[in-house]
Amino acid sequence: MTMIIEIDTESVVEERLTPNQIFILQLLSLGQHKFLGTWYESLESNDFINEELRKLIELEFILSLNTSDKTIDFTKLFLLPRGIKFLGTDRDWFQELVNIYPIKTIRSDGTKDYLRMDLERCRKIYNKKVNGVLSKHEKIMHCLKYELQVRHKEGSMTYMKRLPKWLASEEWKVFEERMLDEGVEEDNTYGTELL
Repeated sequence: MTMIIEIDTESVVEERLTPNQIFILQLLSLGQHKFLGTWYESLESNDFINEELRKLIELEFILSLNTSDKTIDFTKLFLLPRGIKFLGTDRDWFQELVNIYPIKTIRSDGTKDYLRMDLERCRKIYNKKVNGVLSKHEKIMHCLKYELQVRHKEGSMTYMKRLPKWLASEEWKVFEERMLDEGVEEDNTYGTELL
């Protein structure tokens, strides 16, 4: 399993969390209880992980429903609201995407076409694409905002894809390449007129 972990370093310093504690929180947020158990069993000494878990429970980042101190059932560990907030997973990233995705467009034949459709399927596709990585979500959002700016400027909103197809074809990558090609800086790609 490959995992990229992004953390807010100020929060880490403020909370005085260790890398192992952050790793545990990330695995729990992704539902990787089995991997967490495998990692735990692979360690020569589990004492320090037991101490890391105890501190996370004490800080109210996680809840443990384990009844034995000798063995840990990782499926009985749950993130509490404080842990969810720390990880930044309390935001609904898909809803953030939908909020700026156009509702409809006028096609070249003059008909209205509604672009936000099949949202439950789109949510599953989107969550799979970003896989809990904030930087992926932010990159997609940035590319979408740039695409909307370009389409408005060029008058090509008529060609905007419906959301399911936009996600499946990873359309944001086209505009990511265009930004690179045109040397567009991330901070300058869109203005308040679209927001």
